Amino acid sequence: MPQQIDYFRDYLSRLELQIGKDRKDGIINNAVFIVSAGTNDFATNYLPLPIRRKMFSVADYQGFVLQNLQEFLQGIHNLGARNMGVVGLPPIGCLPIVITLFGFGDRGCIEAFNSMAFTYNNKLQNLLQKTSTMLEGSQLIYVDVYTPLFDLIQSPNKYVVAVFLCSSATRHE
Repeated sequence: MPQQIDYFRDYLSRLELQIGKDRKDGIINNAVFIVSAGTNDFATNYLPLPIRRKMFSVADYQGFVLQNLQEFLQGIHNLGARNMGVVGLPPIGCLPIVITLFGFGDRGCIEAFNSMAFTYNNKLQNLLQKTSTMLEGSQLIYVDVYTPLFDLIQSPNKYVVAVFLCSSATRHE
């Protein structure tokens, strides 16, 4: 994440050279930044690596990721970001890689990992409420991807009908 802030800082310098400081500041202050952090941290760095699970409990790793995220939000805020949408974790126990690694032949979602993601998302929402009071002039919004994705996985027929209706309407026009 610190590298991402360095990239952003470099971008801002180049932007300012092209359009000037005032226009650059206006663009950045009014832009919406979408931040997604945590999915790969859990799905590819924590769950499949036994050494990580020995070093950190789930709660400790959640805290580690959230602390890094908070520092990142502070960093981009210091560079002018004011409007930030922060994406929560999806139902990690339903990710194909997680099911393949930990499903032991069962192709269904792994509830324990979904529960871990759900708990993280609650902690993330609390963090965003606290952080928004510390970042003057900022607006932090939690973006829930867990609920719609889980609903899509659990009730795919609801969405197949909607796609069919859209496709049929397009054909008849």
